[in-house]
Amino acid sequence: AMATPILPQLTLHVHDKQTDRQHALFGFAMRATIILFQPATMGLIMLREPLVALLFERLNWTAEDTGGAAWAILFYSLGLVPMAAMQLVVPLYYARLNLREPLKASIAAILLNIALNALFMHTPLRQGGLALATSLSVLANLLLLLLWLEGGFGELRKWRLGATAIRCLAASAVMGLVIFCLRLAVES
Repeated sequence: AMATPILPQLTLHVHDKQTDRQHALFGFAMRATIILFQPATMGLIMLREPLVALLFERLNWTAEDTGGAAWAILFYSLGLVPMAAMQLVVPLYYARLNLREPLKASIAAILLNIALNALFMHTPLRQGGLALATSLSVLANLLLLLLWLEGGFGELRKWRLGATAIRCLAASAVMGLVIFCLRLAVES
């Protein structure tokens, strides 16, 4: 939802060569994405089993099915932040009229996903391995796009993401601990 409204403004800033405004807008969007999706990731990791049980465990869906689905959700949730960030980085390329790098990064991510699926399919990870392959592929796609930006990873400093990510990770860890303690209290 963040990518759609910022694309026209981002395109205008790129076209007018207003790099400071471009970095400010994009940095705000990336920080907002981190603030929204890091806690969501932690919440999904900590509450995956009760959520799956609540939504699906009835009729032919068993507790074993819930465990299997929750196992996959654990690994899919690791890709939430990179996937959300991708929805912002790709429009930045589009605003800069660069369509080639997102295509190349997507092809590389698809090939990596296929290779990781083949690798993880025959491990004890089972369906979790397929989910992990997807999350790792999305992360690789994002990292390639960030690397290929003008200035490479140096642009990350201009967006001031580090402090936001660290504070948000700390808050998410506290939230995860609270959820863990509450689950222990409720389940005992």
